[in-house]
Amino acid sequence: MFEAMIYILRVVCTWRDLPAIRVDNKNFRNGQVIYLMAPNQDVAAKTGQSLGGTEISDLGDFAEIWKTLPPASNGGETVVVEVPAASATIIKLTTDKQFAVSAR
Repeated sequence: MFEAMIYILRVVCTWRDLPAIRVDNKNFRNGQVIYLMAPNQDVAAKTGQSLGGTEISDLGDFAEIWKTLPPASNGGETVVVEVPAASATIIKLTTDKQFAVSAR
């Protein structure tokens, strides 16, 4: 069986949220997301950034905590991943099928 990991990255360098990323979940068997966030959505912040909900130390250490993507809402096949302001959103998908991703 062929297995592939696909990573999707969206970086937001503004003070406002971007439209969500929609992932067609019928074609992947495992999905996870992790966020790199600026404190208080401050795009000019030079300290206090967090990765996966834990602050990055001065030495660059952090706890890599991925969150499992939730099932699609309303019984549908599309998972909506929010894209917060002043962040990088990284989605990791594991699949052995073809899949579709759209960002609006």
